[in-house]
Amino acid sequence: KILGQRSDAAFTKAVKKDISSIDGVEGTYDLMVHNYGPGNSVGSVHVAVDHSLTAPEIYNITTEIQQAILEKHHLFLTVGIYSVDDNNPETKAIRDSVTSAALSREYVLSIHALYIDVVRKRISFDIVVDFKCPDATALRDGLASDICATYPVYSADIKIDRDISD
Repeated sequence: KILGQRSDAAFTKAVKKDISSIDGVEGTYDLMVHNYGPGNSVGSVHVAVDHSLTAPEIYNITTEIQQAILEKHHLFLTVGIYSVDDNNPETKAIRDSVTSAALSREYVLSIHALYIDVVRKRISFDIVVDFKCPDATALRDGLASDICATYPVYSADIKIDRDISD
């Protein structure tokens, strides 16, 4: 485990379920757990929250996550934030179109961290790619090309992600 053994899937699913049950959390992604011996586990996770939340509201959510997971699972987490803006009709339409395009691709299991930056004209997100994919880079690049063809004023920043936690 100390050298990098994959965490038990039942454990990581339980942690993600508990995080997702906290008010204000819209999704739980990228859980990584590092075990440094009995009672000494640390990790990181990303959570999606509403774009309109204030810094104090986000702070309260991340603190609640850290306390709940440490208490129940004896796991200290660092929490990163993904902003979700479904209130703007323009970005919601782009979000829905990009999600559909990504999920229609073979080997794309899911997407997350989708953010449309209307000021910088950038669409960024992570694609979770099946380990069986023969060329994840080509998959990503083809998807980015199609998105840029559909939305020519935007650039596409797509990160390849693997579901290593469970």
